[in-house]
Amino acid sequence: MPGQPRYLSSTAVVFAEALKLLASFGVLAWQQGLGGAATTVWNGLVLAWRDTLLVGVPAMLYLVQNNLLYMATTHLDAATCQARARE
Repeated sequence: MPGQPRYLSSTAVVFAEALKLLASFGVLAWQQGLGGAATTVWNGLVLAWRDTLLVGVPAMLYLVQNNLLYMATTHLDAATCQARARE
């Protein structure tokens, strides 16, 4: 829109994912305590690194899809974008 500051769609996607990460860690910390949450994250990410890599591929594809959706909403009219979202 004219007069509005522009933003990068990739920045919006990364911040949305970071917010989800912080919320998830907050819930985990609430359930297990801060030390238990840190241990669970360490065991899940670092010690089970093969599983992290296996999950990382779909996560990257999801990131690309979200970036493409942001691009579509900025370049397509609302009706076309809504019709494409149903497929």
